[in-house]
Amino acid sequence: MLLVYLRRFTRMGGGLREGVGNNMDNTRTTSSRARTNRRAHPFRCRGRVRPRSLGLSKVVDVVSNPNGALGTNVVAKKDGKYSATCTTNFTVVKVDVAIAGVGEDKEETEGAFVQYAPDTTNGLITVEGTNQMVGVTFSCEPTDLPTNEVVTITSSGPGELYEELANGELVLITATNYPACEIANHKFFLHGHGVSVSCSDGLIEIGHPTSGAKDIAKYTCFSLQFITPAGDPVAYPIDSGAGQNEFTYSEANPGVLTMNLKASVSPIGYAALIRDDCRFSVDPIGDSTMAWDASNPDGVPTVSENCLIATVTFTGLPKTNSDFGKKKASISCRGAIYDQNDYEVFFAKIAKNHPPCSTCPGCSNWFYYWREGNVCSIPNDAIWREAEGENADTFGWHEQGVVYLTDLAAGKNSDAKTLTASFSITTSCIFRIEKKACQFPELLDVRETSIGEKGYSYSVEEIKLDSRPEVHEITGIGGDGKGVGCVAQCAVHELRHKVDWQSQNEANALYDALVAARDKMVDDFGWDSIETAYAELKVKTFLWSSGDRDGDRMMDRDERGGGDTGILSDTEDCDTYDFAQYFKDGTYGGCGDQEIRARAVEPTAVYHVELDWSNPGCQYSDVPYGPKK
Repeated sequence: MLLVYLRRFTRMGGGLREGVGNNMDNTRTTSSRARTNRRAHPFRCRGRVRPRSLGLSKVVDVVSNPNGALGTNVVAKKDGKYSATCTTNFTVVKVDVAIAGVGEDKEETEGAFVQYAPDTTNGLITVEGTNQMVGVTFSCEPTDLPTNEVVTITSSGPGELYEELANGELVLITATNYPACEIANHKFFLHGHGVSVSCSDGLIEIGHPTSGAKDIAKYTCFSLQFITPAGDPVAYPIDSGAGQNEFTYSEANPGVLTMNLKASVSPIGYAALIRDDCRFSVDPIGDSTMAWDASNPDGVPTVSENCLIATVTFTGLPKTNSDFGKKKASISCRGAIYDQNDYEVFFAKIAKNHPPCSTCPGCSNWFYYWREGNVCSIPNDAIWREAEGENADTFGWHEQGVVYLTDLAAGKNSDAKTLTASFSITTSCIFRIEKKACQFPELLDVRETSIGEKGYSYSVEEIKLDSRPEVHEITGIGGDGKGVGCVAQCAVHELRHKVDWQSQNEANALYDALVAARDKMVDDFGWDSIETAYAELKVKTFLWSSGDRDGDRMMDRDERGGGDTGILSDTEDCDTYDFAQYFKDGTYGGCGDQEIRARAVEPTAVYHVELDWSNPGCQYSDVPYGPKK
């Protein structure tokens, strides 16, 4: 009787199990699984060749006898014994599971990284959690297996495996069977529902029960969260230590801004495993030079206990004010952003380490950036000066059309108390040419060419209509700004002086022209002529409107009528409200009426709190210096 060995190959644990039948010894051996050999192909088994690491979909039982029932392959040997060669075809099944594209070399050891994304309080997946799901793919080869053969999908660990249906609905999967020939057509996603207790404690498995083939992929649901920066820099600003979200350039030249980034990692011990796959990144700050610490090339972190840390510096303040302000830091792993947080960047307000300034070298940072960024109404042609010498107590001044500001302007302003004064206001004036007969005509200064009547002199008579003295009161003149608010008020104050100066120059030019025209009439027709009288009438009318009787550099018409400020003052008194006495400054004695009007426009100053990136300033710390946004 010819005896042919019966061999069965079944999937068992991590490899193939070989069994020997037909009353033979039931000793079993297990062959290790070699992933590289899991290729689906028809396998021809001849003699005692043992296929390794393969799932077989067909179990072969072969029995033969000396009569050659197996066919023509039965051969008699010289010793009278028989031998037979048996050939059959096997179908090798390959199954595979992959998470987020992790390679075969890591999927059963280190495994995939899945970001922890907590659900809402009522157990729903958040939008962020949906966006952070990672794809899971399953396959079974060959793809034309019988429809009654299935694969089993199981999932365990801190994550949740979902199948996406055709209508977009997500269905939770724990253990489910699918037709083996259709599994590749299904879409699956892994949600980081919880945080892993230990590394690689999540497991997804696919198995083919008929052949015993299976594959697994491990994963870790980890939490990677910023410690620094952290929180909302607007609502909860932190300027140092853990959680710092406000950073300021140093006062050195060049200025340096240093950020010590830090992120916590869970589970414990996982930081070292993912360190090489993680990167910190921060937004640029204009043309300031960014450099990572030597131990953190390109933002690669180092490990400190259960945290990832990195240091980055920016050297040299940027050119424009808009380069400061809100920025974003992020930390990624394998190219995917896992956490990000806002922070804010500031410059030292009184330091002088900004880029070169062509108009006023050595000016303070606030002046350079607030003027360049149009933060608080500083004129483009304004000039910064040190508050020293005769300007030691001066916020700013105007001189020959130029506005000057000192560092005191970036401090705090204070408005004036209520001021009162009693004076009369001349509301109107009548001018007329008076004709008088002269007893001695020969004494008249009149040329023969004059058209006036002979023997008469002509002059201009001025009749004033005065009101009764009244008490006038002004309250709260001036601004009470701080920081950008104070600078804006100082700027419009000095600009008002500039406008008054320009108006006075224009008026003086017109007055000089009228006087020159009158003097020509005197030369051509004589002082007592009607021609000169008409020219003098123009001079006196102009002086009533645009003159400055008391020399306080304010036009009389604005003192009488209030101009655009509504403030009335005495045209015969340079300091109607005794400003010099109030401020203990004698320089106001000759221009108090102009100064009070310059202070009156301070509350109209325009400034932009949201553009102030100075430290201290409107947006720095929880106690801002200046008006708060």
